[in-house]
This record gives sequence, C-alpha cells and structure tokens, in this order.
Amino acid sequence: MRTTLFAVLAVLILVAGCSLKTQGGMAMSRRDYPRAIELYTQAMTEDPSDMFAKRKLGQALFYKGDYAPAETQFRESLVKIPNDWFSTFYLGLSLIGRGERDQGFDVLAGYKNLWGHEEQRLVLEAVASFRAKTEMPVPEVLSGLEQALAKAQDAQVQYDRDSASDGGIGGRNEVKYLTPM
Repeated sequence: MRTTLFAVLAVLILVAGCSLKTQGGMAMSRRDYPRAIELYTQAMTEDPSDMFAKRKLGQALFYKGDYAPAETQFRESLVKIPNDWFSTFYLGLSLIGRGERDQGFDVLAGYKNLWGHEEQRLVLEAVASFRAKTEMPVPEVLSGLEQALAKAQDAQVQYDRDSASDGGIGGRNEVKYLTPM
C-alpha cells in the first residue's frame, strides 16, 4: 500500500513539473487524445508560434478522428515551415480521412524529407501503392501509410548506419525520429 501511494505521489510530482508539451506527449502515449488536444491547445495559447505544439495538436486531432481541424493545423504549420515532412504526411492523411482521397494523395506525393532520402523514397513508393488500391477502406489506407512511414524510418536508420560504417556520411546515424523535433 505504501509503495503504491509513493509511486502515485512520485508520478503526480513528475507530471506537475512537466511542460504542457511533455504532458501532451504522455497523453498521446496513453491514447488519451482529448487530453492531448487540451494540453497542446494550452501550449499554443501560451506560445502561438510553437510549431512543435501545433503539429502535435494536429496529430492528436487526427488520431481522434477530427480530420478537418487537424487539416487546419497542418496547413498553418506548412505556411510557417514549408515542406515540413511531418505536416505534409499528416495533412495528406487528414484529407484522406475526411474523404478527399485524391487531394490527400496529391499532398502525399509531395512528401520530402531532406535528411532522409531512403525514407522519402520508401514513403513515396508506399503512397503510389496505396493510391492504386482504390477500393481499400479509408481506415486501412491510413493505418497502412503510417506503418509504411515507420518502416521507412527504420530503413533510413539502417541506411545511415550502413553509410557511417562504410565511411560515408549518414544523415541521422543512430537517431530515429518518429515525431518532429
């Protein structure tokens, strides 16, 4: 009992000292998207220029199924950070999610990751493949594209490791980015 109480108290102290974005990330990891939306919205209220919070707010809205508001967040982010891979990817998914399949795939066809050429190549291959599957249900398309991104990021990490071990210059070496920095 004392151990449980101590653990709960420690977590409360830790969470109380965390930034809104950190708390939002914790809510996202628990799939508590309404709470994440609340926290990222508060972070945006404190600093409207915080593009990390804006992109993560968009992602939380996307995961909650609020595709139109997510689309707005990603479009606004792309105004500030043109060609941002994260916003481009999730803008495309948001459009597909709300029924704008062709427009979503057009956005995804413009996916660029300047630091991950292998990742970019693999994502664009997946985009072309899923675009051709016109009868595939939207939830499967969205899930499949997110899985393709994760696999492409893993492949990029391996590509960078191989490049570094061969004396080449790897773009990201040992670091794996699944969320924007």
